[in-house]
Amino acid sequence: MIGFGQFAGAQIGTAGIHPMPLPETLDLTAVFAAVEASGGRAVRDGWESAGTAQWVVNAFVSNSLVPPPFVQLDYFRPIDTGQSGASFRYDIATGQITRTR
Repeated sequence: MIGFGQFAGAQIGTAGIHPMPLPETLDLTAVFAAVEASGGRAVRDGWESAGTAQWVVNAFVSNSLVPPPFVQLDYFRPIDTGQSGASFRYDIATGQITRTR
C-alpha cells in the first residue's frame, strides 16, 4: 500500500500464495496522476473549499487473475470517519478509471 498526501509512506504485505507478477511498466505516480485528472483532484478541491486541507490517498495493487489486475486508490481525510471518502479503480491492462465510491 502506498500513501500520498500529508502522511506519505509505504506498507508492504505478503500473501500465502504466489501472485502473478505485476507489469514492469506499472508506474504508481502515473496512476495517481491519471486518477487525479479523472476525479481525485475534484474530491480534494471539495474538501479544501469546505475548510479541510488534510487528505491521504492509499493505493492498493491487486495482481490476482479474478478480477484482472488493478490499482485501487482510496481518498480520505485523517480527521474524518470515512463517510466522505472516495475510491477509484485503475485497470492496469486498459488504463480505464472507474469511481467505485
